[in-house]
Amino acid sequence: MIFLAAQPIVDILEEHSDELGWLLERRAQAIRSPDYRPRDLRLLDARIAAHLDALVLAGHDVEPLLVDRLENGEEPALIAGAAFALVQGEDPKQDLKVDLAPLTEALSAAPIEVMRAVAQALILARPTAARDGLAAVARSGPPRAAALASLALAGTPDVVVTARLPSLLGDGDTLVREAGWAVLAGLTWGGRPSADVPPAQAWTAALRADCESDEPALRQAALVAAVMTRQPFLLPWALEKASTGSRADLPVADLGAALATPADAPVFLRLLARQELGPGRFEVAASSGAPRLAEALLDAMASPEPGICLAASAAFHRITGCGIATDGILRVPADGGAGAAEIDDDLAEEVPRPDAERTRAQWRETGGGVASATRLYLGLPLPQTGVAAAQQATLDMRALWQDLLRASYHGAAPAAHEDFWHALRPQDPSAG
Repeated sequence: MIFLAAQPIVDILEEHSDELGWLLERRAQAIRSPDYRPRDLRLLDARIAAHLDALVLAGHDVEPLLVDRLENGEEPALIAGAAFALVQGEDPKQDLKVDLAPLTEALSAAPIEVMRAVAQALILARPTAARDGLAAVARSGPPRAAALASLALAGTPDVVVTARLPSLLGDGDTLVREAGWAVLAGLTWGGRPSADVPPAQAWTAALRADCESDEPALRQAALVAAVMTRQPFLLPWALEKASTGSRADLPVADLGAALATPADAPVFLRLLARQELGPGRFEVAASSGAPRLAEALLDAMASPEPGICLAASAAFHRITGCGIATDGILRVPADGGAGAAEIDDDLAEEVPRPDAERTRAQWRETGGGVASATRLYLGLPLPQTGVAAAQQATLDMRALWQDLLRASYHGAAPAAHEDFWHALRPQDPSAG
């Protein structure tokens, strides 16, 4: 009898590759979402790891599929999944060597949506077989490819990465700088000092400028780098944006709320009074966690405008954990918008109307014990500079992210957080 070596089934490999891409996209959305908790993310990571393992086990047989995805794919998520699998391809038994030339060429000319999806994926990569190849790309590849290769290596700092970093941070391509700030943040993650960071005078002026960029993704990357490198200008400037900024400045104000101290609560009381900022100001208030805002949020909850009423009630609940009493029905746009005077019947849905006065009565009965807390999350008092490890599992990912930001910026020591942001943390799906 003749036995033939089993060959991977291409259709199954394609399915694993596609699922890997979609799951990575979902993870990028989940990592700072109030709808996910650490256990949820670990279960998602377990699914990602399972699909990755299936591709890695195929060895050389899967490489043509991944390269084809890189060169001819159209969906950013699927291209990102292929890049993620390619740089983690390893098989010591087969002495598998990863050819990164297709990845370098594809990324050098990729649309910005593809680049960002690949960046999110490569932040999680922990390359072994591809490490030398990525280091070569980081050292001498085209700027975009070099920036993304550096991202894949940033979790395990390498002199090749940091040697190229000043030029990435000063590049005229905003996408290169965006990835560069993510690399810088990775090197100083949790507010830890790092000898691998280039001299501050080489990048602080560019960092300050990009923190004010009109490009949201570039601004966000620069802001996170400013937190991790503990820039002194950051908190006063963010609080100024909360006091005098426009709707376009709300993301900066939101960061200021996450970093704020108890003494900064009046800034957010004034922000809540600024009706021109629309419903977005309530999410900023929720990020502050200040129980002093509860009464102002209850006042806003009585607004006749559905969007304001609902946004205020969501912020009040996120801070206090107090249940929202309801009375009657609100008709709101099905897309969750703030609503208008007239709502198209075909584009509306009905939700319970928050009852501000009954909710106020409940809060006054139950909230007295936490009203003087530094910061609240669903009624749970949080410290200013980082929750205890045992408490972290009770936070959702948005609250956990904001706690990491505070601990990184204000803490005397690096923030002690499980590193969900730079590594997969799979949990056995069968575990309780």
